[in-house]
Amino acid sequence: MKMRILMAISFLSVSGFAWAEGGCPSGMIPYQGTDITSCGPIPDGYYGDSGSAQKPSEPSVRWAKTWGAITIDGVLGVMGTSTGQMSEREAKKAAMADCYAKGGGAGCKKTRMTYRNQCAAIASGAESNNVSRADSIEKATALSMKECNASDTNCRIYYSACSEPIRIQ
Repeated sequence: MKMRILMAISFLSVSGFAWAEGGCPSGMIPYQGTDITSCGPIPDGYYGDSGSAQKPSEPSVRWAKTWGAITIDGVLGVMGTSTGQMSEREAKKAAMADCYAKGGGAGCKKTRMTYRNQCAAIASGAESNNVSRADSIEKATALSMKECNASDTNCRIYYSACSEPIRIQ
């Protein structure tokens, strides 16, 4: 009985290390052609014609697209917005609900703009407002200001936001 316990303990103490190629640690291979047993780093091309040692592949990154929307009740001067919605329909509904919650009326039913994985900006002037979208908030605000200044006075950015993708993996 004592012999079995002694053998089990000695087996467990020896098998505690995991070794890769020919007894070398992970990422290394045994050197050949020498009298001493030694290990070295895996050289480029060792695993084939790829030109470099094979590296563990990382899982691919996946992104979910998100939507934003803007509604404006021009009669009452109320705006509703949404960002980060998973569908265009959800974005429109959320913007409409936001518009109504701020005191908007029938004008809230008409969506002024939807955008996906983009940014939007509204420039308001003395007489009108201009809504633009672009791949960055800086570009969207510049476009809105340019359009507003071309046809109106006293333009300023009234709203800007982005609806960015969400990493799901």
